[in-house]
Amino acid sequence: MHRRLAVVCALACLTLSVRANAEDAATTTGEGATTTTTEGATTTEGAATTAKGEAFPVAEQEIGVRLGFAAGGRVSPGGVAVAGSYLYKLAERDWFDASVGFSFGSSQAACFRDRQDNRLCDHGIADGFGMYLAGGIRRFLAPKKEFAPYVRAGIGLRLTSFSADSITGLVVPVWAGGGLRARVTDSVAIVGDAVIEIGGGTFSKGVGLEPHFSLAVMGGVEFALK
Repeated sequence: MHRRLAVVCALACLTLSVRANAEDAATTTGEGATTTTTEGATTTEGAATTAKGEAFPVAEQEIGVRLGFAAGGRVSPGGVAVAGSYLYKLAERDWFDASVGFSFGSSQAACFRDRQDNRLCDHGIADGFGMYLAGGIRRFLAPKKEFAPYVRAGIGLRLTSFSADSITGLVVPVWAGGGLRARVTDSVAIVGDAVIEIGGGTFSKGVGLEPHFSLAVMGGVEFALK
């Protein structure tokens, strides 16, 4: 009888020991899973931080102001140039690029009639007055930290005036250029670029149809719109 009781007690103790070991193993596995999950979340957070650190250095909408010099000639105005710009994001690296600008040059007369009685103009690179509206696409190339090179192109509408000759003109140019943008803060960037305009227009006082060509080099600041 005593032997049977001892055997039963031994079996009961062995069963309890096996159950305890199984529960410990389950608890350890659960802790490992929790640790793995937590570490995985930490890794995910690190990736998000990296992505944020490498965010594209241009906001979805921006406005800007620029100052520079435009070189014209003949019936193309030139001089000190000022402009305002507006950017609106269209795709990953493409922004709609709109601008309005003015150029202010000297007012010297430079138009005359040749032997065939044709009215010709031969203004210098910094003569006349110009006002333009333009729209196009600005594509940013691969940025490197705060620096983002870009190319831009589009079409515009330009009003030209040479007051000393009483001549006005309406020009439709296409334009293209490129530049570099450097982000100073999250909402401010410095830009500099050069743009070439080629087109044609019609002019008053018998000048008629004339080609247009100009080169503008400008620098300025762009601000992100919140």
